[in-house]
Amino acid sequence: MKHEICPECLGNNVSINGKWEDLDCEKGWKPVKFWLPLIKCMDCDKTYEALEADNAIHDASCKAMGLLTPTEIKSIRKDLNMNAEEFATLLGLGKSTVKRWEARALIPNRSSMKLVKIAATPKGLQLLKNIT
Repeated sequence: MKHEICPECLGNNVSINGKWEDLDCEKGWKPVKFWLPLIKCMDCDKTYEALEADNAIHDASCKAMGLLTPTEIKSIRKDLNMNAEEFATLLGLGKSTVKRWEARALIPNRSSMKLVKIAATPKGLQLLKNIT
């Protein structure tokens, strides 16, 4: 956890934990359980979602839609030994798109995810390199 402080009283007498949650799924999404990080303040006796909760919800949403998570995308890019600009060029996208995926600022579309998965295979990588 990045912050171990109560957002209400700003005290640091907090307990960091969490709970398993079911993601509220849209039609066509598969059900996903995810760990929701929580902060419990011992001084004001309130419980809050930790800052990392948004990341957990984002990643769970990606999984529910059948997409790769930002961590998985970044891992594929690094396995290919590419920076964001090189990876974006390979996929025919802008560098900012890849950076936004990895920063959880943008959820990729299905066709982009297919390209990332193709790039993760040796034959697919070679095919994409021959196209660009």
